[in-house]
Amino acid sequence: MMRLNRNPEAIELFERALGMSPKSISPALGLVLALLNVGNYARGREVLVSLRKRADIGNGRIRDQVLNLLALTDAYLDDSDFVDEADVYSRELLKKNRRSINYNCTRGAVLVWIGKYNDGIRLLSKAYRRHSVSGARAVLAYWAALGEARKGDNEQAKEWLGKALKNGLAADLRQKAEVEIAERTAESCNTSVCTAN
Repeated sequence: MMRLNRNPEAIELFERALGMSPKSISPALGLVLALLNVGNYARGREVLVSLRKRADIGNGRIRDQVLNLLALTDAYLDDSDFVDEADVYSRELLKKNRRSINYNCTRGAVLVWIGKYNDGIRLLSKAYRRHSVSGARAVLAYWAALGEARKGDNEQAKEWLGKALKNGLAADLRQKAEVEIAERTAESCNTSVCTAN
């Protein structure tokens, strides 16, 4: 359902599955992904935090998925209380598996969020070239656009935003990126001479 962009229905189905089997991990992770797809990052984070506290997620792949999604969700929420957590988790996971496209995406997004733009954009660019799923490519390009805008390269920011839109960027993220690029463009115009494009 999520691949068909029917996230609200997927959320309902995952919640129903969790109601029947509250300890099941797969529907909880599915619920998180659907919540993130509709921009409900706060609720997604709540589910991830509850999963992180569970002993039955162990120390393997499921734990890594939870921590990776938690770090990415923290970046989307843009709450300074979560910076250290996102930084630690994303660094730990990338160190564990440098080839993982998902870990490169999350670490790149976190680095952009915390102001290490060049390092973040490098990881995001690498993951963008390797990823084939359009929704994921949209997210990668979104974070690269924010990084370019924040470091003052508005032309590159617009180019990345174009790639994000081409890959189906969600409306809420599109609006956020467009506002940020416009604000950064206005800031650079205040410090230099601007000409209309």
